[in-house]
Amino acid sequence: MTYGSFERGVEKQREMWGDAPASMLAQVESEFNRPILHQIIGTCFGEAWASDALTPKVRSLITVGMVAAMGRTSETRLHVRWALLNGCTPEELREVIKHVAAYAGAPAGAEAAFAADEVIRAEGVAVAP
Repeated sequence: MTYGSFERGVEKQREMWGDAPASMLAQVESEFNRPILHQIIGTCFGEAWASDALTPKVRSLITVGMVAAMGRTSETRLHVRWALLNGCTPEELREVIKHVAAYAGAPAGAEAAFAADEVIRAEGVAVAP
């Protein structure tokens, strides 16, 4: 991680999602986990999300697929919520999760489908059949 990655990461998150990620960080950050969380934000958002080669929408779809394939349900919920804010539709997210089920297995796909459905319902987003 290069110098300033954390700051760039926080700024990238703020650019896409407002102050919500910084507020979440403030709620969970501790003396123990601060260096780890700063490393993650710096690496993920200060480095991987920093390039303009892919749009935030495309990056969100990729990220949802990866965390869902790994069975990271809480991260799937979080990234589905952020994907909606980045302009992803429920139908696009459903297609990504169908790929997860096909390539990472039915349990990962089902878990991701339930997590995404929970978020989409909570956000009150309409879903096409």
